[in-house]
Order: sequence, then C-alpha cells, then structure tokens
Amino acid sequence: MTRQACLDAPGLLHHIMIRGMERRKILVNDRDREDSLERLSKLVFPENSYLLKSLTFMPILVNLDGYCFAFRG
Repeated sequence: MTRQACLDAPGLLHHIMIRGMERRKILVNDRDREDSLERLSKLVFPENSYLLKSLTFMPILVNLDGYCFAFRG
C-alpha cells in the first residue's frame, strides 16, 4: 500500500528511499552501484537545484537526503 504525498515545497529537506520488493537485493555488485551512482549524479547536479546531503547504498536499499530548491513543472 502506498503512502499519500507529503508536503512538497522548495527548500524542504526530502528523504528518498528506494527499496527492493520483499527485501530482495537491488544492488547485487559494484557494477550496479556504479550504474546507480551515475544515474543519480545526473539528477543532483546544481543546475537541477538539488543539494544532496547524504547518500547511502546498501544491498537492499538506497537512501538519499537533500534539499530541492526548484521543481520541474
């Protein structure tokens, strides 16, 4: 069951969690981690107005915390 959307406004701290279904691994090896990091780097550069404060890679989940200062309409 999905959760309802929370308050979404520029300047608020956002916590994003990516988790595998049924606690299955989403990052199996270093290649998966490198690919995920490359994809995320395209989203968090300054021109996208996202300031990444923390990033955690674990085999079954990825956690991101950061501030989004502008939204793509």
